[in-house]
Amino acid sequence: MHAVHWRLLSLCLLTFAIASPARGQCGGQWLNQRDGLILTNGFDAPQVKALHVADLDGAGPQPAMLFVGGEFRTAGGLPAQHVAAWDGASWHSFGGTGPIGAPGTGMPMAVSSLLVYNGQLLAGGGQTAATGSSVYRFQDGVWAQLGTSGPVGTVYAMTEFEGDLIAAGDGIYRWNGQSWTVIAPRGELTIFALSVHDGQLYAAGNGSFPSPSDGGQAATKIGRWDGESWRPVAGNTLTHTVSALVSTPLGLTAGTQPGGIHSVNVLTDINWNRVTPCFQCDYAVNANALTWVNNQLYVAGQLRGNQVGGVGARIIAGQWVIDPNTPRANSFAVAQLHNQVYFGGIGGLYRHAVPTADFNNDGLTNDVDTAAFFACLGGACCPGCLSSDLNADGDYGTDQDIEAFFRMLAGQPC
Repeated sequence: MHAVHWRLLSLCLLTFAIASPARGQCGGQWLNQRDGLILTNGFDAPQVKALHVADLDGAGPQPAMLFVGGEFRTAGGLPAQHVAAWDGASWHSFGGTGPIGAPGTGMPMAVSSLLVYNGQLLAGGGQTAATGSSVYRFQDGVWAQLGTSGPVGTVYAMTEFEGDLIAAGDGIYRWNGQSWTVIAPRGELTIFALSVHDGQLYAAGNGSFPSPSDGGQAATKIGRWDGESWRPVAGNTLTHTVSALVSTPLGLTAGTQPGGIHSVNVLTDINWNRVTPCFQCDYAVNANALTWVNNQLYVAGQLRGNQVGGVGARIIAGQWVIDPNTPRANSFAVAQLHNQVYFGGIGGLYRHAVPTADFNNDGLTNDVDTAAFFACLGGACCPGCLSSDLNADGDYGTDQDIEAFFRMLAGQPC
């Protein structure tokens, strides 16, 4: 249908939608897995261990993409050994299956962390590298180890700090573009999370950081880098393994496992505050990853319990929200691309969205969304689209869903 016809139809239906009783904000919806989002490893269910959103070419023609790492061999039918990228509509491959060393071959080991650093895609390996480094970079169609004498073992987290690359797992390493420096040696400390908050580098995991050389107190579970040594974080009361860190407007936020029902903690000034317990979760939440989206904290992990359980939840104003039909799986990573939040875990990728008029998830709201919405009503939803149950009430393609779409198209609450 021509764009002008869409506009006329929009105006007609918008008049009806505005006249209908307002239904408030739509709930979050878990979107069905579709063929375009399928990951496989050729044998069993795939596992996604790492997600990262970035624009590889900056101001160039490529869109921002969701980079996906873990244990799989194909993505949407494309050969993709342990690393692929999803642009919201289609997959991109970064090397097929095969040994390292030949152009186009894939990442040689399972991936536990991803980062785009200085325009290059980096992957942290999930197995011990025999020599060199467990951090690899994709350059000229080939995956190659980044430097020598770098991180060994599993690299669980990477971030950029003061222009340098920080990689952590069994020890913490710093890459200045030419060589690696050890800033926390291998030992009894295992690091699962890194974050830069208020201009300072934080690292967290399980165990104790090395004691400062000036006789200062050693840090446990979480430490702050002062440029010379790892220092304790004031007011730290964390006793469980810290598996996630994220900087939010609320403060530095940590997720723990197993953390009981108090699994998310926020550092404000020098005080650690626990987020309200997840009473819906019955008895335990493993918070494996966190991200902040539109004043909501998304928690990836495993919400364990007899009545509910699932791949993730939201925390809004300190209160847990578990949306209907939450997939029952364990997740290890979470990231936002456009208007959807993706969880990576056992079984692959899971998508969550608070419905918007950007129906096709391309970052724009235009006539294409109207066409995509009506195509979905007819049973032909695009891989990156929301579902036809736009108001998340459990009924698909109803008059209420159509009303909700045109209210949002007019900038009104769902």
